[in-house]
Amino acid sequence: MSTHTHTKKSEAEPAAPSIDVAGIVTLLDQVTATLALPPSQALTTKQRKAATRSRKGMDKVVTTLSTLSVEHGVSVPKQPTSQMTSNLALANQLEPVVQKLLGLLTLVGNNVDLARSGSWNTATTLYGMLQRVAHRDPELRSQLAPVKEFFAYRTPAAKKAHPKQKSKKAALAAAQQAAAQASAQGSASATPETPAAATASTNAPAAPSNVVTSHTP
Repeated sequence: MSTHTHTKKSEAEPAAPSIDVAGIVTLLDQVTATLALPPSQALTTKQRKAATRSRKGMDKVVTTLSTLSVEHGVSVPKQPTSQMTSNLALANQLEPVVQKLLGLLTLVGNNVDLARSGSWNTATTLYGMLQRVAHRDPELRSQLAPVKEFFAYRTPAAKKAHPKQKSKKAALAAAQQAAAQASAQGSASATPETPAAATASTNAPAAPSNVVTSHTP
């Protein structure tokens, strides 16, 4: 087996930062355990979909209703007013946690996208270099076959929008031209008569009359 070595003068890519993923997962497990509801309060997917949705600005309304219920001795069976206010307090306490987790999710997503992008850029460059070598190396050409198949794959939408066959290219071009012509004709038929044309039509000379006026001597 022949060995090929290719070097290219370029600046070295910065090394990916070392991240203690195991430590992060452990911390997230601890957060999950802290926030987890008791089994008796855990909601199923069906119950979560059917749950009543709160409205923005509910805090003032809940406080008012709580005060009025105490003043007038009104309460909901099996749903004490104190539980209503404590639930609201808990929701307000957890709001900063929600915002922090959303920001954390965005940060992790950005890191994943950046890492994948850098890896993919290097992979595509290597593929192009190895392809050039494969022209004169049958063994490498065979080894690259699965990779070539991967790069050659295109989604159905991409195939339809950018066909490679001449017949399909011609059909697509004809369809696009027909659509453009139909659009132009529709625009032309919808254009109102210009003022100049309307004025010319109004000021056109009257046709001569066939009635002969008698001459009085």
